[in-house]
Amino acid sequence: MLVAGLLSMGLAAFGSALTSSFAILMALRIFSGIADALVLPSSASAVGDYFHQKDREVALNVLLLPLGAAAVIGLPTVVVITELANWHVAFLALGLFNIAAAIGIRTMLPHVETERRTTTLADHYRESYGDIISSRAALTILAASVLGAAVWNGMVTYAGALFEDEVGVNATELTVIFAGLGISYVIGGAAGVALSRRLPARAIALASAVCAAVLLLPFVSSTDAAIVCVIFGMLFAASRAPGIAALNNMLLDAAPNAQGTAVSSYGVVAACGILLGAALGGTAIELWGFVGMGVIFTGLALLSVLLLARPLEAESLEPTAAA
Repeated sequence: MLVAGLLSMGLAAFGSALTSSFAILMALRIFSGIADALVLPSSASAVGDYFHQKDREVALNVLLLPLGAAAVIGLPTVVVITELANWHVAFLALGLFNIAAAIGIRTMLPHVETERRTTTLADHYRESYGDIISSRAALTILAASVLGAAVWNGMVTYAGALFEDEVGVNATELTVIFAGLGISYVIGGAAGVALSRRLPARAIALASAVCAAVLLLPFVSSTDAAIVCVIFGMLFAASRAPGIAALNNMLLDAAPNAQGTAVSSYGVVAACGILLGAALGGTAIELWGFVGMGVIFTGLALLSVLLLARPLEAESLEPTAAA
């Protein structure tokens, strides 16, 4: 699944580099998005093939380190490549990167024997998604994941506009700021790796949601002092990284018999969160400005805190009788 997804993304990127037709470019990006949906859940699920218990929690934290960083490092990287050459070359670089990753996975990852079951594909889907839908804990974690994805991706989507319109930075300064946010995310993820050995995943996810609820309003309200605004943004980015890995680990624990489906479900709800964050953030900015956006996302973060504060241990992690 990983190799198929990466190869498909690479081919789509090569096609994007060769075309100047908007219709063809859009079709290739949609195809690439479908291929990307194979990569992220499969990579997180594959962690369970090689690591178990606390080792799995640590490994998943390490795996997800680049995920959020890519959102903020990708922008300056594309800007640099486009400035030096053009956007066609940026897509070419993306294609080469994906092909190289596919080759690396195919040649370097050890083979894993899987248990082949005799059930039909329909029965497999029914059993796998039944484990998710029938678990109150899994549904609660997914709901918190939607909210967390909306807050993080919504802020990342409009952070550039915030820094340009309210702080007054130029393109070069914006590139540096986004690189700083990416570095902060990686540092936060590294802290999450260490914390995952000592703390339960729920405590880490809850702390990350609390940080979002506390930091967002100061972030959007401190634009008169550029350095203060940037610091709050970096703290927010650092606090988000451990939360993403913790939510994935909680979901894997809530559905131990359907881990691949559980992680895929997280990918679906996270994508819904991206859409929700972009829609709510854009609407809030239009109606009430960036402070209004901060208020909306703070409210979503507080809802996530309330969901994660509910008991999810012991019997709550077991499927309900409906299973």
